[in-house]
Amino acid sequence: MAVVWNFRMWLAKEHEIFSPAQLQKVMIEHAGVKLSLQALSSLMKNRPGAIRFQTMQAICNALNCRLSDFCQMTPDVQSGLLNTSNPKRLYGSLNKDNRKERLYPDPSEYFPAKKRAAGELISRGSAT
Repeated sequence: MAVVWNFRMWLAKEHEIFSPAQLQKVMIEHAGVKLSLQALSSLMKNRPGAIRFQTMQAICNALNCRLSDFCQMTPDVQSGLLNTSNPKRLYGSLNKDNRKERLYPDPSEYFPAKKRAAGELISRGSAT
């Protein structure tokens, strides 16, 4: 997905904001939200790889704008068509090697299911 992030240029043109400190001051005054100077500097200098909805909402509240004012997303295009012949996973990859250690073990490996005869009823706390 092609993302065009014009936040810094838009801030300068529309709001005459040129530094993270200026943006922080506006956000505190107009939205009641204080983001760190480092976070604001990063948003102003680079296109973020990820951004929280809360952060986007705070920016839009403080600057009375829409996300589309400074960020545009367009579909990926290859020769006029999207590449659907070889779909890919967006987040991570499947682990094809089941022997490889996983972050969380599969509980079924440690607690095998008990086979019960049909109609067998187990009651807790009752004596037989």
